[in-house]
Formats: sequence, C-alpha cells, structure tokens
Amino acid sequence: MWYVVVLDAKEDVSRKEIYYERSEWLKKRAKVFLKKCKTLKRFEVAGSSPVKVFFVIETDDPSTLNVLSNHFGDTWDSVIYPVIERGIAEALKEDLTGLQPRMITVTPGRVQASLILHRPAFLITDSTE
Repeated sequence: MWYVVVLDAKEDVSRKEIYYERSEWLKKRAKVFLKKCKTLKRFEVAGSSPVKVFFVIETDDPSTLNVLSNHFGDTWDSVIYPVIERGIAEALKEDLTGLQPRMITVTPGRVQASLILHRPAFLITDSTE
C-alpha cells in the first residue's frame, strides 16, 4: 500500500535540533526502515518555515510508519495518509455512480455495510443544449 507522510517541524524547534534528529535517524534507524519499504521518496517544501517534509512510501507493513512518526515525534507534527492512485476520469466515473458498498461484514445475526457516498465536485454541461 502507498502512504503519504506529512511532517511539520514544530515552531519552537531549532535547526540544530532538526539536524541532530536527522543524524540520529541515519545512524540508528534508516537502514531498518528502508528494508521494510518497497519505495521511499522524500520531498521538502522549498523555503518553508517551519520546515515541512513529505514522504511517499510504499510498504506492505503499515507498522513501519510508526518507526518514522515515533522517531521524529518530539520535534515534528506528523500525519499519515493511505493513498491510492486514481486518474481524474476514474474519479469522475466513481463520483457519478453514487452509493457503492465499500465493505460488508457478516456476523451471526447481524450484517454491516460501510457505504461511501460519492458526490460530483462539479458538473460539466454543454451550454448549447
């Protein structure tokens, strides 16, 4: 599965503290973390203050992401999003289909269905009609 991890340096954290955490990461955890990831790409927002970093990660073990957020937790605020690749045409088609069952759980005497409501973000109309 693919994930996007957003790390925002906390406002009261100095560049020296960020440098120290990055150094410790490379010494202690980077190799283990990389072994658990199929893909790992790191992006930094140029010129942002405080520092903002994005990771795009592919891994079969979501618990791997805890290593990242736990290590940087004292100096960074982190948010992890599971993501899927989907083109705009596919998204529009799904928007137009309305309600779709996402997951059905059956237990004795009880059935639960989780539904996702898809609403079009915009409608394209031909003004010549």
